[in-house]
Amino acid sequence: MTKHLFAAVGLISVITLAFAPASAFADKKKKAPAHEEASETASAPLIAESATSTVDHALGVGLTTYAGNAFSAWYQLDAANSVQGLFSIATTSPFTFSVGGIYRHTLKGDRHNGFHLGGGVILGTTPGTATLVGGTVTTSTNFIANISPTIGVHFTLPHLDSMLFSLDGGPQFIINGGTFRFQANAYSGLLGLSAHYLF
Repeated sequence: MTKHLFAAVGLISVITLAFAPASAFADKKKKAPAHEEASETASAPLIAESATSTVDHALGVGLTTYAGNAFSAWYQLDAANSVQGLFSIATTSPFTFSVGGIYRHTLKGDRHNGFHLGGGVILGTTPGTATLVGGTVTTSTNFIANISPTIGVHFTLPHLDSMLFSLDGGPQFIINGGTFRFQANAYSGLLGLSAHYLF
């Protein structure tokens, strides 16, 4: 019991020191001479600049169910903004594909766990009309455009923080072969799941 008590007190002390403000450790001795104070003041902006210039960028690769099953890449622009690019080939005969991107802005939380809003655009082709010509069935393709305001969550799992997951949904404005359609739901049966391994 005593060992556990000492361990708990030690852990709390370490956490307290780690998150204590810098002013708590300020030197309480007499004021330094004016020329030393000026030297410290002059060097302060350089220290502050170096501390804030390291932006937390992250690149990830993975899969998404946003445009069918697609290859996906995630790039963290800064602490609150990210972009995701995706590409898929659904069929080769006829050749159908999807390419697009999603922008996300975190409203609550951080880049690892949070709630986000954003928007995405996907362009590509889908199978069109099938016709029988000389005993052979040929299928045309239709151009498709999908414009999607996005709402969702992103998160990591305990002990697996190199994997970033995202669930997305929202209204979709779809133009398929000249026909317009509107729908509002999750982006797939898996709730628009995206999974990325972050470097």
